[in-house]
Amino acid sequence: MASELTAIYIASVLSGETNELLQILSKDVTALSPTSADILRDPNMIVIGLSIVSKIVSEFRLVRTYEAGDNWHAAVFDAKIDGEAVQFSDHLHVDENNCIDHIEIFMRPTSVADAFNAKMSAEIRKVVNKNK
Repeated sequence: MASELTAIYIASVLSGETNELLQILSKDVTALSPTSADILRDPNMIVIGLSIVSKIVSEFRLVRTYEAGDNWHAAVFDAKIDGEAVQFSDHLHVDENNCIDHIEIFMRPTSVADAFNAKMSAEIRKVVNKNK
C-alpha cells in the first residue's frame, strides 16, 4: 500500500492535480520546504504548495524512487527553473494509518533556490488572493 501512496503522490506532484493527494495525507502531516526553515502543518497549504510546483518548473519528470525501510520512501525529480537544471528529492513517511504524515523536500543546486522561492511565493499569493 505504501508504494501505492508514493505513486499517487508522484502523479499528483507531476500533474499539479492534487485532489487525491489531500486524501492520502494525515491530518497531522508536516512538511519541510526546500527553501524555508518553517515547518508546514496545514494539509491544505501543503497541497497548494505541491500543486504549484508543476506550474513553475519545466521539463518536470520522475527520475527514480526509493523505499528506505521504516516506512520511508523517496521520489527524485528533474526539472528546469528559468532554463537551469534542478533536482528535487522528496522524502515521504507513511504512518500506521497508511497516510503520508511527513514530507521533506530537498533541492539542488541551491543556487536556484531563490528563483524557485520567488516563483512559489508569487503563485501562492495568486491562490490566496483568488480565494479571498
